[in-house]
Parts: sequence; structure tokens; C-alpha cells
Amino acid sequence: AAAEDKMNDERDASSIYGKEMQIFMGLLIFLTVNGRICDLQEVLVRYVFHVSIYSDCTSSIMSWSRWIAIAFVIGLDVCFIVFQIACIHRDRYLLSKRQELWGRGAYFQWAVLRVYMVVVLGIFSGWQLLRISRQMRNPAYRDSFLLELSDPGMVGDTSMMMPLYSVHLTFLLEGVYVYTSGHIFLRHLQDCDSVWAVTWSLCYLLLVLSVTLFDCNISQAIRQGYRGNSRLQFRCLHLTCRASEIMCRVLICTAAKLGRHPFSDFVVLGSIMDYLVGLCALCCASRAFTWKGMFVSIPLFGANLTLFADEGPLAASARGCTRALDASRGLLLFMAMLAFSEKAHHVHSGTQVADRYLVHRSLGCLAALVSSSVAFLSSRHLLSTYSNALTDPTKEIGSLNEPPAGESLFQDVHGSQCCCQRGLVDVLFAKGLGDQMVSLLEVFHDRGDIRLSRLEFVHKLGEGGFGKVFKVLDIRNRQLQALKLQRRDRVGAIAVREARVLHSVSHPFIVQLLRIFKTPGFYAI
Repeated sequence: AAAEDKMNDERDASSIYGKEMQIFMGLLIFLTVNGRICDLQEVLVRYVFHVSIYSDCTSSIMSWSRWIAIAFVIGLDVCFIVFQIACIHRDRYLLSKRQELWGRGAYFQWAVLRVYMVVVLGIFSGWQLLRISRQMRNPAYRDSFLLELSDPGMVGDTSMMMPLYSVHLTFLLEGVYVYTSGHIFLRHLQDCDSVWAVTWSLCYLLLVLSVTLFDCNISQAIRQGYRGNSRLQFRCLHLTCRASEIMCRVLICTAAKLGRHPFSDFVVLGSIMDYLVGLCALCCASRAFTWKGMFVSIPLFGANLTLFADEGPLAASARGCTRALDASRGLLLFMAMLAFSEKAHHVHSGTQVADRYLVHRSLGCLAALVSSSVAFLSSRHLLSTYSNALTDPTKEIGSLNEPPAGESLFQDVHGSQCCCQRGLVDVLFAKGLGDQMVSLLEVFHDRGDIRLSRLEFVHKLGEGGFGKVFKVLDIRNRQLQALKLQRRDRVGAIAVREARVLHSVSHPFIVQLLRIFKTPGFYAI
């Protein structure tokens, strides 16, 4: 009964980020990427070629710190475009279409298709719209072949419910743009045109929605609140909490770039200390220092991802990490308030030479920081009150160490009960991984003659104590094959021994071994 309750709870969590939200998030990603490209293109034209569409804009000098920020954002966007092109290149449908055109001798159409894939789908992020259309036609669609196999309609498992987008990828792309753009409003108001305003608002919205949906995936109390009688109030409080928290972080980053000012320097040092506190808290919670901890510490700097983590044995370590971050970020918030107030005072008293509107903008940032802090603390307190009221203290929550009925082959790879046994970092990494990041990992491990990107799922043949067998179609040569997947943490030696035996025998009643390969989580035969 406990296992059935947990599976129902995971199904309810998956409905929170259902098909409509998937479509909306994909559309947001398409708009934000193209908006950043347009905004950065306008900035480069204005400051490199000294051409502006605004007659009252005379500034053609930009600080080196802003050049570094722009170069960093451009580099991240280029990496994302390259990643999209890699995913497009390994897409099964487009691969079969290219092979069909090449086989028919339609070389011109083949070349047009390749240009369409690189320019339209890759550079202009049309890949996101293509994924949306596929998701509308087939809710079980996944970029990743392994995630497609783990769909509940195919293998009867709900632990693999995962959004198509990635929270971590969102923080790496939109987070940098959002957190570094607050300085433009304060010091470069002439650059705050409509393109910048719309792009920044969309990136900010995408960031807030990503964190809220991450909370739904990692917190049982949040899921219960979304299903309760006061679900509308709870969702508004949840969105307010995360939106105000991210706004506080944006304004703190703005305070760190006020120029040569003692309190601004303190904010810079405090930000470095805050990142180190988050990294050390993650390492202490997981009792290890790993590359996953380094990776998760980046989105943790933008928002406290452990704030609502309450599942099983991870609740205590998440609370400890939250307390450490509350202490460091409270001190950082106080220093940012002092930096804004002192900046406005120096400009108003004539100590610093600046435009007459700088004092008003500094006071506006100070007021926004105070109001965002109050909104964050109050909404967080109300969420805690709602969660305590919704949680039944007499109901015993099953331990995450006990897998539900029909334990999935995929649980240990992308956010599972076994991950929870290893530490908090593994769960935070897995819950925010998303289909895009899983596809990225498969790109680096997809080598050889038989690739996951060339296999198409037909149906499941069977399962046993060590793995599951699927009937798949190799779209390159249209051959039907059997694919056996086994988790590496369980049956590594057994999989290798089985492959050696199959390779050494040749019999008409024994299946022929084509290839054995491995992914980050599986041995595949």
C-alpha cells in the first residue's frame, strides 16, 4: 500500500508539469534564446561599430566588466546552439530522412535539409518548436532513447517522470543573463530598450518556473499543496516565494557591480563566500567532494534548491544546507542594502559625479531589494504553515530506501531511490537533469556502429532479475534487434561474462551478439 501511494504521488507530481507546461516552457526557451541573440547583436552594433538607432544615445564606451559578461553570455549561447545541433544530428527521424534522401539520389534536397537543421533548427532554436510539435502529437516523446524506454506507457514505471527541459541547463543559460543584466538598468539606462526588457522578462519568467517545477519534483509537501483545496493560493505563494528570491539575487549581483565602493567590494566578497558556503554544505551533506557537487553549486548560487527538499532521509541534510545558506545570504543581503544606500548618498551629496537619475535608480533598487526580501520571507513562512497543515503527522512516509512495486531499471540513473542513499548532491543533480541534459550525456557516450540515436523502440520483450529486453529497430539498415539493458551498479561483472559467452558461441538456437557497449548508467547488449 505504501508503494502504491508513492507511485500515485509521483503520477500527481508529473501532472503538475504536464503537456501544456512542457509546451509553454519549450516556447519560452525558443523566445529567450532568440531574444538574447537580438539583444547582443544590437549591443555589438552599437559599441563596436558605433551605430545606434537612437538619436539621443551618444555613449560608445563600455566597461571591461560588461564586455566580459557579454562575452560569457555569447559563449554560453554558442555552446547551447552547438548542443542543439548535436541533438538534431542524432535525432532518429531526421537521420532516417537524410538516409532516405541520400539513397534516392536527392542530393539537393539532402543539402537543403542539412542547412535547415543547422540554421533554422540549430542557430535560431527551431529545434524547441519541433520538440513542442512532437510532444503535442505524442505525449510519450523523448529526445533521449533511454528516457523513451522508461516512459510509463512502455515499461510501467513512474519514477522516471522528468520534464523535457533541464533546470540546471536553464540556470547556466538564462541565469547568467538575468543576474548580470541588473547592472544595465542602473548604469547603462540607454541600453534598456524594448528588446532588452522583453528578453530579460522572459528569461526571468523561465528561471522562476524552472525552480518552482524543480520544487514539485523534489518536495512531497509542495506536491500535496498543489493538490489541496487551496491549491490556487498555494501556487501563488510558491511562485511569489521563488520570484522574490531570484529578484533578491539579481539585485545583490547588481550591488556587487556598483563600481569602486567599499560596500560593493564587501558584496563581491560576500558573494564568493556564499558560493563557497553552498559548495561546502553540499559536500558535507553528501560526505564527498565530487564533480556533481561542483555542478549543482552553480544553480544553488542562484536559488536555494534545498529549501523544500523533504523526501525521506534527505530532509535532515537539506535543512542543514538551508540553514547555512540562510546565514550567509542574510549577511549578504544586509551588505547589499548598505551598498545601495551609500551609493545613493554619495551621488546625492556630490561625492561622486554621475547623472542625476542615478540616485533615484539606486533608491529604487534598494526599495525593490527590501520589498523582495519581505515578500520572500513572508511567502516562505506561509508556505511552511500550509505544508504543516497539509501534512498528516499520523501518516508514515515510506523510506526512499524501499523501492516501490515494479522497481525500474532506470531508477539509479536519473533521480532514484538509490541516488538518495548516496547523498543530497545526487538527488539535486538528478531531479534537475532533464531530457536535454540526458541527451547531452548520451551524445558523449554514443559511439560505434550501433548507437542509441539509431535505435527506435518497438515494444518490450521481457524482463528479469538483472535487466530488461526491448525489441528495437535499427533505422540505418531497418533490422530488428533485441536490446538488453542492465544497470552498471548491479550486474557489471555478470554483463561482461554474458557478453563473452555469447561472443564465443555460434548456434542457430542462440542469439547472435552484435555489440556490447555502455552508457553512464547501463551496460547494453
